[in-house]
Amino acid sequence: MDPMVIKYVGLSGIIYGLHAFLALAQVLLCLFLVANGKILLSDKKQLGKWSNRFGLTLNERLSQNALNGWLMIATGVALILPLFGLSYWIAVIACPVSIYWIMALRRGDDTVDRRKIAGWVQKGLMIGAVFVFGFTIWEGKDLVRTAVVISYKAAYWEMTEVYGWQKTNNPNVPKVGEMAPDFELTDVTGTKTVRLSDFKGKRPVVLLFGSFT
Repeated sequence: MDPMVIKYVGLSGIIYGLHAFLALAQVLLCLFLVANGKILLSDKKQLGKWSNRFGLTLNERLSQNALNGWLMIATGVALILPLFGLSYWIAVIACPVSIYWIMALRRGDDTVDRRKIAGWVQKGLMIGAVFVFGFTIWEGKDLVRTAVVISYKAAYWEMTEVYGWQKTNNPNVPKVGEMAPDFELTDVTGTKTVRLSDFKGKRPVVLLFGSFT
């Protein structure tokens, strides 16, 4: 395979994978804060093992003031508000606030077993909040909204290309699974001519069409 093809495919995979990872971290952070805020507002005196495994913490000091629970829920909701068209700065501001709430939850956790398990989850969420904060400012857009738009556009253009343009507008274009038509081009040096049929049965061939063609 051409090294340039490997380079572009690899970079695309890294970029899309990073967007998906950061968007997932932002959503998980939202769910964690909303769930823990509801726990603070409840009358629970202890949590089950599954709550422990998800990093949720019953902090008696914070639960004494109902306002803490509502503010924690509001912070979690703020992380995904840009998904509905609001400014991405709402999520940027919510990131350091969410780190504050997670640190406050950890300080009030007295149980050793719970602190050990929940601590790893909470540390991971804090690291995720730092990355979401930095990349959101760097890109100038909300990461969850960006991931949704990328996924939607990829699915839309695949449907448009395969089921729309190929099958409806130009029936002569080769369909998915059919033999590709033979053609002849010069290589990147401009000195050698190659045909697609020259590679038949030899090795995989990747045809890369980008904005530079």
